Amino acid sequence: MTEEPRKERTTLWLRVQAGLALLFFFIGLAGAFLPLLPTTVFWIIACVFAFRASPKLRQRMMEHRTFGPGLRLWFEHGAIGRRSKMIAVLSMVVSGLVTTALLWGKLVVLLIIWGCLAGVALWMITRPEGPKEKGSED
Repeated sequence: MTEEPRKERTTLWLRVQAGLALLFFFIGLAGAFLPLLPTTVFWIIACVFAFRASPKLRQRMMEHRTFGPGLRLWFEHGAIGRRSKMIAVLSMVVSGLVTTALLWGKLVVLLIIWGCLAGVALWMITRPEGPKEKGSED
């Protein structure tokens, strides 16, 4: 196998990932204005594809003054900072309360929504808050 077809496939795959990053970004953007269409999830997916498609973008984001520390914490240690956890859980509670007010009387739907929010919150708060200590085992 020659090096040329491999390079073409790699270039094509990078372009596909960049296209997917844009697609998910715009779906997330629509979610900022359309009820029940999430924004954050689609933007996280967009970031994953953008990071894979562009090593330069990944490096810039990892070095960003505001977002870099949290991204490095997640990508290098699978950890989420305590402040970020508190903000996320508070946001989920507020979102759940607003949804409850809008869907009052639809018990099954509200139970599903609150169940999903609780599951995500539980998963998130069980993530480590910092780098794993040397010598500690999970």
